Amino acid sequence: MSDLICRKTMMRCQTPGMCSPHGGCSDSIAVNPGAPLPGAILAADHDRIVSALIAGREAAERENESLRSKARASEQAALELHVEVERLQRELATAHADASHYASTAEDMRAEVERLKPLLKEAGEELKEMKESVGYRAHTIGVIQRIDEALENNR
Repeated sequence: MSDLICRKTMMRCQTPGMCSPHGGCSDSIAVNPGAPLPGAILAADHDRIVSALIAGREAAERENESLRSKARASEQAALELHVEVERLQRELATAHADASHYASTAEDMRAEVERLKPLLKEAGEELKEMKESVGYRAHTIGVIQRIDEALENNR
């Protein structure tokens, strides 16, 4: 005869039929009286299971340390990037101030050029008059020199 195993407790069924709310006892799960129960099978595999759990924990610890190391490296890289961003922001502010100064200087220079244009036009007209005057004087000097030469030749 074989003993029945309770599907709830996985123990030998003490009272067949009492396990019916849990699906009842089944002859298909019958075991020999001398065969080890599932709990005894688990006890036999206890060392193997514990070793596997320890190995899994050690692997998880190694993975955690690797991830912590990567996180520290990422934090360092983020800090370096933050410092670089601050340096670039200062450089941009300086460049912006320089650009504003250059724009202001350029505007001042444009105003000065506009102020000098009429003076340049006036100076150009005076130069033109002087050239005409010098040209007339040079022509007059040339005529006087030819007259002097003619007089000397006639003497």
